[in-house]
Amino acid sequence: MGDGELERRLSALERRAAADNEARRRAWRPAASSMEAFALKVLGGWEVLKSDVNWAYFHAVGREGPPARSDKLPATIRQVAEMHNVRWPHEQWSWVCGQAGEVRHKLAHLLYVTEVDNDSSPPHRKMAFMRLGKPGEPRKVNQRPGELSFRDDVWSQQSSQLDAVTEQDLGLALEQIKWLDDSCRYMQRFGQFLNGDDPWPDDKPLPSWERDLLVWWFDDWGHPETAEIRAGQLRAIPLGKQ
Repeated sequence: MGDGELERRLSALERRAAADNEARRRAWRPAASSMEAFALKVLGGWEVLKSDVNWAYFHAVGREGPPARSDKLPATIRQVAEMHNVRWPHEQWSWVCGQAGEVRHKLAHLLYVTEVDNDSSPPHRKMAFMRLGKPGEPRKVNQRPGELSFRDDVWSQQSSQLDAVTEQDLGLALEQIKWLDDSCRYMQRFGQFLNGDDPWPDDKPLPSWERDLLVWWFDDWGHPETAEIRAGQLRAIPLGKQ
């Protein structure tokens, strides 16, 4: 392969990488040309979150590690935080995950769109759709799909319901999923600093550029704009108490 061909291939790889990075950034922007496209952003963002949590757990337990004790994201990421000894906002993360998960749950069981308003000005658009399940009831009952039931000894039935989401619902859900994913990524980053070959001592101040990445906050740390954070405060159990 000549120098010219190698240069062309490297240039093509750089262009593809740049296009992929831009697509990733665009996927997190809480806006879209249509409600259908916005819904796909929420579904895609949730899959990114799931894959990052599962990867974080897989890496933390190692090649021969056990599977996660739960298929619930809050429980799995909490295990990762415990393995990294990072003080983790479990209640906040679980609550936000539940809120975003409700919107994702609606879309994940969408059968077909019945009405869509793409003509109203953002952020006032809406989308109505039919989805499986009975209103207010879980999708699983005794490990069976909750929408399936017998009317009598002969006839069975499948229930579906009309549901809807607003543009505000989708925008908030996407922002929440982004926060959940950022928390997962930054927790692993801090875990490397706290537990690496040269672990930070408890009294080491968190550098300003690292502090800017911190997306959660505990009240006992002080005021977010003025308090100085030290490594020991990031640890679930400071080195001095281990």
